[in-house]
Amino acid sequence: MKKTEKSFKRLAEHLSSEGITEILNRLDEVFGTKKELAEKIGCSYPTVKKWTQGRNPGMKYLPKIISVAFDYAPEVRKIVALELFKFRDLGKKLGVVKNFKSATAQYLSELDRESVKILWYLEKKRFAHINDLANYLNAKSHSEILNKIEEVINSKSRDFFGKPTMEFRTSALDQQTGETVTFSWWLTRTGMEILKPGTEKDRVEVFEGEGEVSFLYSTVESGFSQPSTEVSYNHGILSVKVMSDKKELSGLKEG
Repeated sequence: MKKTEKSFKRLAEHLSSEGITEILNRLDEVFGTKKELAEKIGCSYPTVKKWTQGRNPGMKYLPKIISVAFDYAPEVRKIVALELFKFRDLGKKLGVVKNFKSATAQYLSELDRESVKILWYLEKKRFAHINDLANYLNAKSHSEILNKIEEVINSKSRDFFGKPTMEFRTSALDQQTGETVTFSWWLTRTGMEILKPGTEKDRVEVFEGEGEVSFLYSTVESGFSQPSTEVSYNHGILSVKVMSDKKELSGLKEG
C-alpha cells in the first residue's frame, strides 16, 4: 500500500461523523451526478445515495472518498485540518500536547495584516462603526472594509470554526457602559474566544430594533432545559425573569 493510501486510511479512522458528512456534501456539489461520483469511488449509485442521505460509508470506502475529495474538492483540506486541530486542542487541554499550532493560530496566520488589525481594534474597543474601521485603516471606501470582513475574516472563520468571527448589529447594549450602540460591528462569541481564550462563559446581551427589544442569553452549561419566563412593565421599566431547573436569570431594561 502506498504511503498516501496509508495516510488516508489512518485519517479516516479519526474523522467525526460531521466531518464525513461535510466532505460528502462537498463531493456531491462538485460532481454532476451521484453516478459519476460512484464511478470515481468504485461503488454503486444506490450506495452513494445512502451516504448523502446520512449513512456512514464505513472504513471500506472512506479512505477512497477522502482521496477523491483531495483530488476534486481541494477545499475539504480545510475540513480535515479543522478535524485534526480539534484533537490537538483537546490534547492541549488534557496536558498531553503542548507545542503545536492551534486552529486559532492557524486561522490568524491566514489573515492579511489589515484583517488582523480589524480584529485587534474590536478586541480593544469592543465594537466599531464602519467609519471607525475605515479611518483606522486609511481605507479608500467602506466597501474595502466590508470586503475584508466578509470575504477574509468571516469566510476563513467559517472554514476553521464553522461560525463567523464578526457580526453587524443594528442595535446592541454595551455591557461595560450600559449604553445602546447602533449600526456597528462586534465580535461574535467565536471571535471573543479567538482573541481572548478562556473567556467563554454565560452571557446576556440586549438588542434593540425598531419597535422591539430582544434579550439573548447564551450559556456554556449543558443540559439547560427550556425555561419559563415572567415579564412585567411598570413605570418605564421592563423586567424579564427567566427560570430553569438550574438557575434564575433576571434582566432590567429602562425605557
